[in-house]
Formats: sequence, C-alpha cells, structure tokens
Amino acid sequence: MPASVQEESEILLGNKQLLLVFALVAVLLAIAFGAGYMLGKSSVDKKNAESAQTTPQTDSSGGPITQKITPDDSQPVKTDVPPAMETPAPVEAPPEKILGAPSVPSGAPKHGENYVQVEAVVRKVADATADVLRQHGFAARVAPTPGNSGIFRVLVGPAKDAGDLRNTEDKLRKIGYTKCFVQHY
Repeated sequence: MPASVQEESEILLGNKQLLLVFALVAVLLAIAFGAGYMLGKSSVDKKNAESAQTTPQTDSSGGPITQKITPDDSQPVKTDVPPAMETPAPVEAPPEKILGAPSVPSGAPKHGENYVQVEAVVRKVADATADVLRQHGFAARVAPTPGNSGIFRVLVGPAKDAGDLRNTEDKLRKIGYTKCFVQHY
C-alpha cells in the first residue's frame, strides 16, 4: 500500500439500527411540529384575549366616554355629554329580531331562478354575511342547502340574465368574495 492513501472505514447498519434512526427522526419531527402547533395556538389565543379586552369605556356616571381629537396636539380629550344627550332610550327591535329569526329573506328559491352563491355555512354566519351584503347594496338571501339541514346558502339575486349574473359576480369579487359562483334553481 502506498503511504499517501488514508485509511477509510465503512459504517454498516443493520435493520434494527435503521429502524432506530428512523424512529428517532420521526420523534424529533413530531416534537418540532407539536411545538410549532402550540406556539401558533397560543398566539391566536392571545389575539382573541386582546380583542375581548377592548370593551367600550364608561365614565363614573355609567355613560360612555366620548373622545375628541384636537387638531393641534392630536391628544384625546374627554368631553362631557349632557345627560339628555347620552344614549337614547332603547328602541324595541322588530318582532323577527326578538324571536331570533333572520333579518333577510329565506326559503328555497323558485324553480328557474339564477343566483350567485357566495358561501354555504351555518345559519348564524349565513345571516351575518347576508346582512353585510345587503349593506353593500346586494339583494342577498339565505336558503337551506338540500340534503343538509345545518348548512345554509348565501345567495345574491335572482339575476335577470347572464350579463346580470356576471356583473353581480364581478362586484362580489371586488369586495372580497372570491369563491362565488352561479347557482341555477
């Protein structure tokens, strides 16, 4: 053997050693993913706790604190609201609000009508989404999903023709409802 050749060695691993290395790597990955999950979950919990703590402030008389921003120093200043100007007496809600019924038209659409479906979700979320869409000027309604009593469709329409459907879809996508599609009844 020449003097310039260094000794090389081989590492031989049997089945037991390979399984042990694989199990060790799997455990380390599980620990890493678990730690990432817990870290992400705790950050969401912190955000929820912070948003829950932001409640309206009241002064010592129980009335709301109103703040006025002055243009010169941009510091909030408490302004006293006369008792007569505080919150007016509560107005009774319409009967459907009292009974918890939806504030948007509901029920199955008629045969032959075409709508743009925004989403299919549980009833409370569907009613809230429909209310938001109505505030944006859309004719939104909530309809039950056939075959699933817990899921309700949020529909906009009915549309007069194909052009009206495309126009409605485009308007919905512009305000953030990117997964809407045409629903034919």
